[in-house]
Amino acid sequence: MKIFFNTLFFSILVLNLFHPLHAQQNKIDSLEKVLRTAKHDTDKINTLNSLAWLLQYREPNKGIDYAEQALKLAQQINFKSGMANAYHALGSTKANVGDYDKALEFLSK
Repeated sequence: MKIFFNTLFFSILVLNLFHPLHAQQNKIDSLEKVLRTAKHDTDKINTLNSLAWLLQYREPNKGIDYAEQALKLAQQINFKSGMANAYHALGSTKANVGDYDKALEFLSK
């Protein structure tokens, strides 16, 4: 009986450890789908920024790419809050990968 409970406890523990990763991947997949179908530039910018934030630890280079795309598009249409969010995502992600000079540059804008 003790072996059964130990096995059950271990199984539940393992499942709980991997569930958040699966849930986050579903959210990333959903946002990438929204990005492909977004009609308005502001929707694209907001989606790109959301992806950048979600990927800042998991895939920082991909997160940086999304934030740079968001920044470029936001600058083209002068979408101030989109620019601010992209700068913040870029600064935070650059800090996470150890590029502190660029992080300070982006976070100070």
